[in-house]
Amino acid sequence: MKTVTTTAPIPIDLLREHWEEENVTYIIDVANSAFKGDKLLTYISNLDISIDISVDYDSDDGMDILKSYFNTTSMCSVLSLEKIALECLYRRRLGQDNKFTAANQEIVDRWLVYTDSLSVYNLFVFKDEKIQELARAAPVYHLETVIGINFVNLLKFREYYDLMPLGKLENHVFIPKIFEEPIFKRESLFKYWAVPHNPLFALTAAIGDGLITPDILNKLLNEELSIINTSLQEGT
Repeated sequence: MKTVTTTAPIPIDLLREHWEEENVTYIIDVANSAFKGDKLLTYISNLDISIDISVDYDSDDGMDILKSYFNTTSMCSVLSLEKIALECLYRRRLGQDNKFTAANQEIVDRWLVYTDSLSVYNLFVFKDEKIQELARAAPVYHLETVIGINFVNLLKFREYYDLMPLGKLENHVFIPKIFEEPIFKRESLFKYWAVPHNPLFALTAAIGDGLITPDILNKLLNEELSIINTSLQEGT
C-alpha cells in the first residue's frame, strides 16, 4: 500500500494518484491543513477514499477534530480517530477520564448509550417474533438524527465488544433509527454487526444453527429479560 502525506484540501495532482494507482492512502497533516474540525470531516466524508490523519490529540487541533468526530452526523472511516475514540470510551467507562473525556462527558456518554443498546439489537436480529418482542420491550430511545454515527465503525475492533458487559442498565434501549433504518451510507446496522469477531452475533448464529439447546437459550433470554425489566422499573 502506498501512503501519501499531505494537507487538506488535497492538491489535485496528489488526488490523481488515487485514480491512477491502487491502494493509495492519504495521511492528512491536520496542523498544517486549511481544513480543520467539522470542515475536515465533511471533506473526508465527501471524498470517500482511503484517508487517515496525523495530529497530536493533546493539541487544540487534536481536541477539535476528536470532538467533531464524536458529534458528526456524516460517516467517515479514519483509523486513527476510531482508535482514539475507542480509548476514550474505555476511559469513560472505567472512570479513568483523560483531558478530552473529562471535558466532553456528554458526547462520549452518547456513544456509550449506542454501545450498550447493541445487546438489545442482538435480540432484535433473531428471526423469531417472540424474541424480537423482547427487544421491543426495552425503553425506546428516539432519534431524529444520529449524532456520532461513526460509533458503528468501532464494530471492526474485537476490543469494542468487551465494553458491552460493562454497560449500564439504563442504556439497554431500543433505538429505531439505528436498528431499523439503512442510515450507514445506505446500509443497515446488520452489515456491521454480522462479523466473525462479534461474540454476541456468534451466539445468535449458534442458536439459529441449533448448536445451543433450548435450556441454555431460555437461561440466556431470562437473564436478558431480567436486565430489561430492571431497566424499565428503574425508569418509572
